[in-house]
Amino acid sequence: MNPKRISTPLALMAGSLACFAAFLLLSSIMWLDYKFGSVTIESIIFHISTSIAGTPSGYVMSYLKRVAVSFALGTGWFVFIRTVLRRGPGKSAARVLFILPFLLLLISIFCFAVKFKVVDYITSLLNEDLFMEEHFHAIRTDDVVFPDRRRHVIVLMLESMEETFCEPS
Repeated sequence: MNPKRISTPLALMAGSLACFAAFLLLSSIMWLDYKFGSVTIESIIFHISTSIAGTPSGYVMSYLKRVAVSFALGTGWFVFIRTVLRRGPGKSAARVLFILPFLLLLISIFCFAVKFKVVDYITSLLNEDLFMEEHFHAIRTDDVVFPDRRRHVIVLMLESMEETFCEPS
């Protein structure tokens, strides 16, 4: 078996998988931006980890439609480029078909990281957050003093609050 014959089909298959991943990621970015606007990776991770039992099927169907159309266009583009380049010199065409999809994949990963502030999220994970140590106050029974005439006491405790649910102000 000639190793050069094996490398060209493997390069084309790896390029095809990279192209698939790149177009899937790019179309997912476009859908998230279209549906939710400005969200961060922190919000995305939170919503992925929660149950989708109550999610309307409209979201799922709109995602599938958006991704399917984008993926079909991207796949058609790649097949066209592949057909055009395969008619040229074999070795250089295989290199281009191998490098181009991986370049597209790197660009789509970069777009994802910039759009959803992945670097800020990783930085916040690596840095120690002293907010709770500085602002938390444990409520003791000594802190609550009841007057002679009793009234209702309402204690609000905020456990966690996602950026998605905040009022922009």
